[in-house]
Amino acid sequence: MDFGIKVLQSQSEFLSVYPGKFLQSVEVIIGIKEKSLQVFTINEEKPEKLIPIHEQLFNENIFSSCKISTRDKDLVCVATKTALKIYEFSEGTGYFEVIYSYELRISNENESQQFCVGIKASIDGMIAASLVQDYMWVLKWNDIEKKLTFLYEIDVESFIVDFNFVDEKTMLILCRNPTGEYPLYFWKEYKVNKSLLSLSTFIHFSPILENGDAFPTAFICFDKKIYIFYENIIHALKYNQKNIDQDDFDEIEFSGIYCSHIIHNNELYINNDIGQIYLLSRKRSNIIKEIPQDSIITTLKGFCYIFGKQGEIRGFNLNTNGDLKIPSSVHGAILDAITIKKHEKENEINSESIIIACGIGQSSSLLELSNSLTFSVVIQIPDIGQSCLWAKTVENIIFLFYTKGVKALDYNTMKPIQSSALGLVDENYIDIGKSNRDWIHITSTYIKNGSSQKDFNSTIIGACISDSSICVSFSSQELVMLNPALEVLWKLPNYDVSMINIYNESIYIGLQSCETLQLDMTGNVINKFVYALQESSIPHSVIFMWNQMFIGCRDGNLIVCLDPPIYKKLGNKPVTLFKYKIGLIAISDRAILIYNENLEFRPIEIDMRSGCSLDNSYFICINKDILIAALENPTPYSLNTKELISIKGSIKRLLYLPNRNKIAYIYRDIADHIALSDYNFSGNFPSLSYTNSEKMYCMANIPQYDGIAIGGETLERKGIVTIISQEGFTELYRGFFPHGVQAICIHEDKMIVGAEEHIFVLRLGEGINIESIATTRVRNSVIGLYSEQNILYSIDSRDGILQYTLTDTLTFEHASLRGFLISNILIMDQFIIMIDKLGSIKILEKDSKKIITLDDLHDGGRAIISGNLTNTSLKPSCNQNALFFSWTGAVYQITYPLKKELLSLQSSIQRLLHLQTPRNSTQIIDIDILMNFHRLTPHQKAELSQAYPSVESDIDSLYKFEII
Repeated sequence: MDFGIKVLQSQSEFLSVYPGKFLQSVEVIIGIKEKSLQVFTINEEKPEKLIPIHEQLFNENIFSSCKISTRDKDLVCVATKTALKIYEFSEGTGYFEVIYSYELRISNENESQQFCVGIKASIDGMIAASLVQDYMWVLKWNDIEKKLTFLYEIDVESFIVDFNFVDEKTMLILCRNPTGEYPLYFWKEYKVNKSLLSLSTFIHFSPILENGDAFPTAFICFDKKIYIFYENIIHALKYNQKNIDQDDFDEIEFSGIYCSHIIHNNELYINNDIGQIYLLSRKRSNIIKEIPQDSIITTLKGFCYIFGKQGEIRGFNLNTNGDLKIPSSVHGAILDAITIKKHEKENEINSESIIIACGIGQSSSLLELSNSLTFSVVIQIPDIGQSCLWAKTVENIIFLFYTKGVKALDYNTMKPIQSSALGLVDENYIDIGKSNRDWIHITSTYIKNGSSQKDFNSTIIGACISDSSICVSFSSQELVMLNPALEVLWKLPNYDVSMINIYNESIYIGLQSCETLQLDMTGNVINKFVYALQESSIPHSVIFMWNQMFIGCRDGNLIVCLDPPIYKKLGNKPVTLFKYKIGLIAISDRAILIYNENLEFRPIEIDMRSGCSLDNSYFICINKDILIAALENPTPYSLNTKELISIKGSIKRLLYLPNRNKIAYIYRDIADHIALSDYNFSGNFPSLSYTNSEKMYCMANIPQYDGIAIGGETLERKGIVTIISQEGFTELYRGFFPHGVQAICIHEDKMIVGAEEHIFVLRLGEGINIESIATTRVRNSVIGLYSEQNILYSIDSRDGILQYTLTDTLTFEHASLRGFLISNILIMDQFIIMIDKLGSIKILEKDSKKIITLDDLHDGGRAIISGNLTNTSLKPSCNQNALFFSWTGAVYQITYPLKKELLSLQSSIQRLLHLQTPRNSTQIIDIDILMNFHRLTPHQKAELSQAYPSVESDIDSLYKFEII
């Protein structure tokens, strides 16, 4: 069995941030993380808020980065383990692409030492790179030729602490030599007879004396001074291009260690590692802000933006110095996660919801993660959609149909068109369209073509207008075909029609009997489709895509006419279908985009009861208002995050209570609390809260008692299990144990309790009658208990997984993976997935007891759940997915079985573009590597297409991202 890992979201911590014109002369802020790049723009209405507009994953870890300024736009230079890479934003692909890569090679050094620890750029594109500990390179970016030119390799013979460009050709290097002194070196690029001098001509200054036990950590050059940062003090030395007087310096008060700085209105702002921003003026420093620890600050358009260690972003106006705002959607370390199954019925759309608990300092949030599509509203026309039934577009006119009458809008101006100009009257319209270039108006009583009108005695209840024909149905159960001249071609009796569609020289009619018929243009029945699940599944709309027929029913069912057919419940409202871009949109209580022939879909975050396609880019959305909207990206692979609640305190555990559709969570704020909130988080929350003097470590749902079992420890360090009711949080039971309770598991009529090195089995009797029936002792503290059928799995800090047979006693069966520091496990059908606190992943095959080792993610955590945050399909899937959430905010999806063709395709793209996976593994599925297909040359694409004929269309539709 093969496994793969998808990197769905990189870690939260920012390594560096840069303001600049990275996107076609638009000022944005770039945030560089270890494995990704993010782009933020300013919210013009609320400039203290940054809006994330783009994120892409890197193919390897980033050690350092800098900004390169050119005449037209800014570039990003990143240092990986093996190369310096220049990234430029491509308007064509919408991604930052590598336009040049320079391999790192240091003479006379081992390959293991060949990596870059820091890079900085001057204003004219000269780049200095600090390699290993005491080597430096100087390179020059040529923006015309789009290449890096190597100038020098420097052996500093001292440990490089920091370095900065003073101007475009002058650099200062702060070092630490073996004697413990800190010399400051001066280097300048000279040109003599058009040739560069050797770099051995360093100017060497006397060592800078240490401040007691402190030592310099960084320096910056500003306003003809060099500010050298020690821990808790700053030395400001006067500087010119001829000398530095180390004896003439100002000592400025400063706390902590330097993190970053900005310059605004010729003033210097500095922040430290303990969460303070200083304004330096002459010989003084003033604290102006308290911010998160270890933050990075940058400035754009008069605002200071603070990027926290865990990814939180805050902004304030430097001119008014007002209170901080917290607009970020990034919420720090992921503490716990749960999966909520909103619908359990077999034929309903799988709508899993992933809830995660995140925390930064003393505040926490509950977030909902989804793969739903976001949309942008181009035009909003208020208050005319309330009674609108449906809409359609004909040429450049939008028609909105109401119970009585039609409104028309000009597509180009979105202004109303006078009814008289189109011959519209205040009647019940069934359809409007063009046939043989003539306007056809169909009401409930007549059909009109210009001045010609054909009246009917029976009521028209359905119609479809094509280029060459008109088909209408009547309340008298007649089906009639007419030509554009309104001449009747044929009539068919006894057809109680619910909908009509003409497609590809065939007529498709839905019947009140839940059947769908295909007729030829002469009225002969070609095919009869009987797909309805129930009497209410009356066809409402029919559409064709990928040579497949989709039927939307009045009861909210979507039917895909395959063999066997696929049924999916979208809601209780009639299903409307229309084409959009590469796929089709289906609307009922919810809206989804089905975007390829594998029937992969994404939910759409939009409230609409009907709609239609406007053109290839936009669609009309009908709710209370009429919206002209566009999906921002029909097939994104990034995650959407919605904040549900934010609380003071640190959330420790989450628990979903399916019988009440509520979420319980333990959080700590001075004392430990447990709170209960509705899943939809409406109204005030938490709806219930329970507090006692004990520490709370774990909890479990007890359906028999409609209660929650809470495990913890008393002030006397005794173990305790408290059961409280889910109804009113009243206390139902208290039981004490010799040691603190770290794990609880409910299995049928038993409660299993882990209290340090002991496992207790208790029977849950009627009327809250609980008795102990078995106990066993293990070698190490139990940190987790999990049950499956009659098997109990116990995990501890040293012996891995212990397997027991669970009856009225505990019988030891097997021990797996001793020495692996497990933090959590997930039990799947055939496997148990194990993670440790450092991010290693191992998989235990249940039957063979074989251990499969996946790659080290270098990202520790304890939250691992079953769930799928990538593409989902209407087709039944054999995929089994696990989601791992790290302390740093990264999200990984572990998937099996793995499609070997996908790994082979990834390997081919890597080879052609000389890319690396983040962990150099043949088992890693990295979405960004597949997306790099568009960077291949036409020759490379042709080479790849020989092995994978449909690769281009597959990549465009992200079809291969569904690993089957």
